[in-house]
Amino acid sequence: MLDESRSIGNLELKNLFIMAPVKTGYGNLAGEVSEQHRRYYGRRAEGGAAMIICEPFFIHPGGKELPTQIGIHEDRLIPGLHTLVQAVHEKGAKIAAHINHAGRAANPKLAGGALMAPSAIPCPTHGVRPKEMNEQEIRQAVEWFADAAQRAVNAGFDALEVQFGLGYLAHQFSSGATNKRTDAWGGSSEKRLRFSKEVITAIRDRIGRDFPVIARISASEFSKEGSGAAEAVQLAKMLQTEGCDALHVVNGSACDSPPVYYQFFTLPEGQNRNAAEELKRQVDIPVIASGRNGSPQDIRRMAETNSVDFVGLGRPLVADP
Repeated sequence: MLDESRSIGNLELKNLFIMAPVKTGYGNLAGEVSEQHRRYYGRRAEGGAAMIICEPFFIHPGGKELPTQIGIHEDRLIPGLHTLVQAVHEKGAKIAAHINHAGRAANPKLAGGALMAPSAIPCPTHGVRPKEMNEQEIRQAVEWFADAAQRAVNAGFDALEVQFGLGYLAHQFSSGATNKRTDAWGGSSEKRLRFSKEVITAIRDRIGRDFPVIARISASEFSKEGSGAAEAVQLAKMLQTEGCDALHVVNGSACDSPPVYYQFFTLPEGQNRNAAEELKRQVDIPVIASGRNGSPQDIRRMAETNSVDFVGLGRPLVADP
């Protein structure tokens, strides 16, 4: 059962184990892939995971989190990204590019200007007030996602994961806690989803319908006024309709609920898993459950009952590939 092949879109995976994105900081200030990256991800692939989802790649410097984060914002980075793909393919695994813009959660020392967000609400972790994006800036951000998706295809990745959760830019638009707009990009829950819808539509227009696309979403922000189960179902169904091939379910927000975001070991076990199992009942596409999946017994139960389709492992594969 654990070694049974499964598919995301037209991509067949040899088992149900997927490495979830884990930030390494192994890059350089230019956003380039390093030899340390290639060794690290090659070793994780060698361990037997069906697919590696890379750490977040920033789609624009204004949405960068770490000084040494991998970039996918310029064509010059494609050859280096391709070497990362090769390193994983050589060890028998598939590889997905994870693309993100951190919005108000970006590192203000790296942004090169004002932080960008749907509304001028600071991220509590650093307290810097972002600039409320205007129409032109919103449209430009949508294009950054589409441009990054095309670079991932050109670099040879097998799949794309787009960050729609965890308190980052797309999630900031969809959450009532961080989107206080009254124009066409905010107000009702449907209008708050417009940015995410435009992003997935632009990506599909750019790379076609056949390339596998995974959406990472938060089932709940675990914060006052933040999105919860009902909003997550609405987002999930919209993403499925607009062309996402799988959901990667987590919880929390980088700004408003860091313990949940980081899945502290003091938290009750099973929060993410339970949320993923519930969302699977609401959609017709595969669901990946990530966060605190270190128990072999729980993994076997999920596999035997098909309560989710894939198991995402982060820290367990860092500790022991």
